[in-house]
Amino acid sequence: MRASFKATVALGATCLACGLLPKSFGGWVAFAVLCGAMGATATCYDVPIVAYMQKSIAPQKLGRAFSAFQIVSMVSTPVGLAVASPVAEALGVSAWFGISGVAIVLLGAVMLVLEGKARR
Repeated sequence: MRASFKATVALGATCLACGLLPKSFGGWVAFAVLCGAMGATATCYDVPIVAYMQKSIAPQKLGRAFSAFQIVSMVSTPVGLAVASPVAEALGVSAWFGISGVAIVLLGAVMLVLEGKARR
């Protein structure tokens, strides 16, 4: 799970970097590259979670667990948009990327600290 938490920090860092980019063609190119990095961190986040679920959930309940995981993942998109849209409208898209980046980095850091304490 540690890899998942590190990927969360990396995702937050890429979001934060997107919020700091200049409004220029070079900024747009950097944004496109950072979006690719965000996609890569999503894979690095998801794979350890799926492996953990496969290892820790009884085989006869695995289908239900993956269905619930998928539903939560799908529902988070419209909920996230409901939160992000008004904030981005009020503060700007760059500010939203910065705010969400900081929040995601903090979330990942807290998960890493808690996971480290749980290992002890």
